[in-house]
Amino acid sequence: MSHSGFRVRAIPFISASVRGVARWLPTVLVASVSAWGVSILAPPRTSLPADSSGPSIRAIGRGYPRGLASAYATAWLDGAEALESGRGIAEALGVVEKAWKAGRTSLFDQKVAPYFSAVVPEGKPASETSISDRASLAALWREFAAGLASGD
Repeated sequence: MSHSGFRVRAIPFISASVRGVARWLPTVLVASVSAWGVSILAPPRTSLPADSSGPSIRAIGRGYPRGLASAYATAWLDGAEALESGRGIAEALGVVEKAWKAGRTSLFDQKVAPYFSAVVPEGKPASETSISDRASLAALWREFAAGLASGD
């Protein structure tokens, strides 16, 4: 091939797979830059939408351990009642386990899930979740974690 009077030859030691990658590289770069641009245009949400008057997810995170402790205490109280009603230790521990799972699930569903669902609705298929959705949800998870870490 000739360009501006210079003869350019293909380099013989470059493998076909490298040439294949080089052929798709511009497409991959354009897709990557486009995805990055979308994330810049739609900054991550870290709380409920502006029309909500509820507390921030960080504040929810700060109070969440207290709610978990209460659910855990209730589970142990249920276990103690099971023992007092004549159930065996293993069975009473099963009561504790079930009550603890139900308590923490209920707490999460009431206090945290509405915030996460405001960003990415529950049940939304992964194939329909955008890069921006995932970035927003990740930012929200970080805010929740920061609240958990700061405690009360």
